[in-house]
Amino acid sequence: DTHADTLYGRAKRPDGACDVTLDRLKAGGVSVQTLALYVGGKPDIPVIAEMFEKMWQAKDALTAEGWQQVMDPRDAVDGETRFMLSVEGCDLLARDPAARAAGLVRRELPRLPGPGSLRVRFLDGVTPKGCLCLWDTVTAAAARVIALKDSFGLAHPLLERLRDGALERGLRVYACLDPVEPERMLHLLLPDADLAFVTDGGALPFTPPRTIRLDAMVPAERLRPLRGRLRLLRRMEDALLEDAVSQIAAAHALHDRMEDIYRPHIDLDAMEGHYRQLLERIR
Repeated sequence: DTHADTLYGRAKRPDGACDVTLDRLKAGGVSVQTLALYVGGKPDIPVIAEMFEKMWQAKDALTAEGWQQVMDPRDAVDGETRFMLSVEGCDLLARDPAARAAGLVRRELPRLPGPGSLRVRFLDGVTPKGCLCLWDTVTAAAARVIALKDSFGLAHPLLERLRDGALERGLRVYACLDPVEPERMLHLLLPDADLAFVTDGGALPFTPPRTIRLDAMVPAERLRPLRGRLRLLRRMEDALLEDAVSQIAAAHALHDRMEDIYRPHIDLDAMEGHYRQLLERIR
């Protein structure tokens, strides 16, 4: 079935019965099932965004139940049931991010024996000195860097697919999260492929050898009426981050002042002796 509305049904009726189940697919000998990200007709952008969020949650629930996602039907395995995603019923994006991710997985990622491993890290941080990123870690982990030019938050869904594809191919994966919104990824480090995908919001300190313009995935006719509001939202975001940095800097300065007061009165040698006494009692 190339148009299974399982995700749509779960998004609309989270507690409702579902005809397409993993057990039924296995019993029928299905190795790959396509699940449609369908939003119905041609709704407005807010409706599309809401439905996509609900369907992603439904997809995560299926994964927790044991469903395994693949990016390419050639990755199907006899005797196992896996699923792929398709997008239907909307033209929010001019290009399909799932297809772009699948192509990157096929071309850029090797297949290694054994299971992949996932580690979650933060390369970025909101600090007293401003918003910083440890770009040296990126260049140390990978000789090849692909920048994702992203002004609209499109990097995260692409990185999700790349992460899943890398894990499925047995690679070590370092998923680097957004410190402001930790549910979203900003970067992906794949040392086994000597490759890194980094989100470029306009502050890269180096020129990457390759850039993918995710902004081009949004059709111009969709973007044109939103440009004014997007500029307003960016100014608001910048102002809020600037205020957050100033508040953190003020808290850090207060912490330093407190340390100046109590540090001369701390007997570190006595603390060390007390620690060793407690350690001996425990032993």
